[in-house]
Amino acid sequence: MGRKTWESLPYKPLKDRVNIVLTRASCPNPSTDTIWKNSLASAIKYAYEHASRIYIIGGSELFHEAFAYTLQGIILTRVHVTINGPTSRELSLPINKKLVYRSKEQHEKLLTYHFEVYIF
Repeated sequence: MGRKTWESLPYKPLKDRVNIVLTRASCPNPSTDTIWKNSLASAIKYAYEHASRIYIIGGSELFHEAFAYTLQGIILTRVHVTINGPTSRELSLPINKKLVYRSKEQHEKLLTYHFEVYIF
């Protein structure tokens, strides 16, 4: 995950997984629960050495960079809300995607959302 995503988490680290945070700044001292890296390539290399599955959880710049790699699929959360604010880059899924699962609509506080799982 990117540093801003890390900072936005209400609870750190995320439980039962290797937490790898990307930052452009100097990496803080390593700890047993959080690994800091300066590039997606080094983060992916570390993840493959310590986990059986890799998930990239944001932010948008990180997602765009990840599409340069061979991906098996994507779990997409579609939040049903219009956000007024600074413009952001659109994320386009690969043309050869196949939707294999779509959840029912979920509700949490004032948000409505659903999940979609695509394979490539």
